[in-house]
Amino acid sequence: MTNRMFGKRSQEGPPKRHAFQRTDTGGGTGFSPELVNPESGALPPSPGWRSLVRPALFCGAACFGAFAGAAIWQYENMRSEAKSVWKRQRRMIQEQMRGLR
Repeated sequence: MTNRMFGKRSQEGPPKRHAFQRTDTGGGTGFSPELVNPESGALPPSPGWRSLVRPALFCGAACFGAFAGAAIWQYENMRSEAKSVWKRQRRMIQEQMRGLR
């Protein structure tokens, strides 16, 4: 069992920060100070558009999957409704045919 389970603090120090986590300083760039170049005050280069390819593909696949699932669900509901209407119509025709005899 770990110390975390009982609410005890470990002796390892403060938790590590993510590379671009906002700081609680309330001013400046909003990025942690170790990422800013001290000489020019410039931020590191941005990761670019290539880092958005996988999230965009996931989003597209999830949207397509939801749309396809909804289309199949609607098709199955319409199919079962058409089947029940067809059975009712056939039953009514058979009853009318019996009445004519």
